[in-house]
Amino acid sequence: MIFALLALTALGTAPHGHKAHSASPRQSSRDSLTSGYNPVSPHWQHIRTMMTDFYYNWTPAERAWAGRHYDFAMSGDANAWRAQNPTVQHYKYVLLQAAILPKTPGKGDLQSAWLPDMSRWYVAHPQFTLESAFLHQAGQPADSAHRLKPWGWATPTWIINPADAGLIAYTTDRFQRAAESEDGLFIDSQGSGDIAKNSKGSSEYPVPSKYPPELTGYFTPYAKLLATLKGALRTKTIMLNTGPYRFAPDSAFLAAAGATHMEKTNNPISSDLPATWVWIDKLLASGVFVDLVDAHDAADMPGVVKRGYATSVEDAFRRMKFAELASYYMVVPRAPDRLALQLVNMWDRPYPPLWLKAQEANIGHPTAVRRLENAGVIARDPVGQPVNVYTRDFDRALVIFRAQSGWGKQIYGDTTGVRFALPAGEKWLPLAPDGSVGDAVTSVSLRNGDAAIVVKASTIS
Repeated sequence: MIFALLALTALGTAPHGHKAHSASPRQSSRDSLTSGYNPVSPHWQHIRTMMTDFYYNWTPAERAWAGRHYDFAMSGDANAWRAQNPTVQHYKYVLLQAAILPKTPGKGDLQSAWLPDMSRWYVAHPQFTLESAFLHQAGQPADSAHRLKPWGWATPTWIINPADAGLIAYTTDRFQRAAESEDGLFIDSQGSGDIAKNSKGSSEYPVPSKYPPELTGYFTPYAKLLATLKGALRTKTIMLNTGPYRFAPDSAFLAAAGATHMEKTNNPISSDLPATWVWIDKLLASGVFVDLVDAHDAADMPGVVKRGYATSVEDAFRRMKFAELASYYMVVPRAPDRLALQLVNMWDRPYPPLWLKAQEANIGHPTAVRRLENAGVIARDPVGQPVNVYTRDFDRALVIFRAQSGWGKQIYGDTTGVRFALPAGEKWLPLAPDGSVGDAVTSVSLRNGDAAIVVKASTIS
């Protein structure tokens, strides 16, 4: 599908990047777009939604609301989730590489600390030696006083030796018990960069002083440990928080575990986003379940405003989340079951105000792969920034994403707008963040880092 593009010298834009217009929402169209809701998961045919409740204190009303909107949940109380949505997939929060030491006064703590459980298990299994389960400081005796002790989660940690037979046996038992009444486990801080940093400086796995992506001495047994754990949990999910890491070891970890929580990666104001899409394509093609997670939560919006992305916190949130939704559509398979969207990761306020209604608009399934438009596309916008526009066709809509390009300072305001002429032969209705659709348009405008979704009127009237 080919676009004609024109630079804009003066153009008003709505918060989500469309050409400003005075049309009122079409109630019948909105109702048609959001039909087919299911009270249990999956709630919608075209999208899978996921969230974590690790950072928030629930009220019964909000718990009920969340159960009606999310298909997957991490952390929190599985029974409370299932009371509201019996088919929700719930993954318990656990740790693997780092054993958290007892709570440090004045610092945070996690209920996932497992040292007491580990000590009891080793007493019951005297054929194994507890000390060999941990890494030790290079050049020091391999005793408890010289265990490798980096910091994590605002407290000291000890780092496991993934090749140790006792550690493998204990961790397998611990994970089986942890997952007994769960659909799976979510393991935090599992990117190759985090794992390399934590294991550096040990006598068991000596490495150069600088971070080496090829740290196979530790990565290889770690991937084998993940494969052992996945085999022990059988059909249950093991989701690793690999975040933005995309090195070869991360591929090995995910091939072993089968699922990833990609924290801080769905970022419309990062030039790395198209490369992230390619990475997700590869993961999905290999059968990995992907949770695509936002980079900017509600608390980050003041900083986003300071970068010039919007003039208010409210507009920044709407614009950012709408672009994140379009980013999801750039990679979603025709069957969306293995790609979940998480628009908010750190919850610090009630859920309903942070929900993007446009998620509920059923635009159908993709009918083509995304493409980078290269015919009739201007090279730069009015302020001189590169213009890279991706499009993707769906059953009921066309999704358009203007990806940020280049590094260094970026401009995002109205002066960066470029108009995109929509294909002839279809009546296009712009979708808004609140889920409404406007009157027909023949073009849309996108500023740097913007997205648009235009719905085929013939499919919803």
